[in-house]
Parts: sequence; structure tokens; C-alpha cells
Amino acid sequence: MGIEFRDFDAVYERLGGIPGWLTYFGLRYYEYRDLNKAINETVSYAIALIRQEFNNFLTDKVAARDRYLTIMRIVARECAGWSEIKNGLEVELGMEISDSRISEYLRQLLDSAWIVKVDNKYCPAEPLIGAAFRT
Repeated sequence: MGIEFRDFDAVYERLGGIPGWLTYFGLRYYEYRDLNKAINETVSYAIALIRQEFNNFLTDKVAARDRYLTIMRIVARECAGWSEIKNGLEVELGMEISDSRISEYLRQLLDSAWIVKVDNKYCPAEPLIGAAFRT
């Protein structure tokens, strides 16, 4: 396609390694030939799609919706340990939540690939998931 491109690290740092986001970025870069514009449009599109998908995830979790959203905001700010998540959730919601409930919420998020566990800390599964819950 006649494009020379060397900013791989900058793209990977912002978008992560998900092939779909990289493909979308590539199309936008081809269209604009502007790195920042292509990255920013990709991030905006990805965040909107991630939020929509998370709302789909929450469809059958109406009673715990605020809890899941709060957990995602906590881990998006900075990867957090189990106790940090429990404490943050209880402070944010102003109520005590049982250990078993916290574990269940985290298991659901892990099983659905919204978060990953790295060195006893829970983190967004990919950079753009984290970005969707920081904004």
C-alpha cells in the first residue's frame, strides 16, 4: 500500500496487541496518514464499543451493576489486590459486602475476560478496557 511506518511502539502502548484494534488503527492510518488522529479515533471507537459490550455483560446482573462498574473503575486506575478492591467498593457504595460476593464478582469478571490476575493483582485485560473505565 506504499506506507512506511515506524511508530509500532507508540501504537502498541496505546492500543495493546488486540488484532482487531490494530487492524482498525491501520485502516484509519491509511485513510488519514496521521498517527495521532488514527490513534485517537481508534481509542474513541474502542471505548464506545467496550462500554456497549460491558453493558451487555451487565444485562443479567442488574442488582449488582454498580458493584461491577465500581470494581472496573478501581482496577482501571491502577491494578488492585483483592483487599483494595473490597475496601474501595465498600467505601464507594457505603456498605459492607461479603467476601464471597467480592470473590464472585471478580470470578465473573475474570471468566468473561474483563480483567486478568497478575501477581495477585487484578488489572484490566487490555489497555483499552482500562481506558474505557478511566474516562
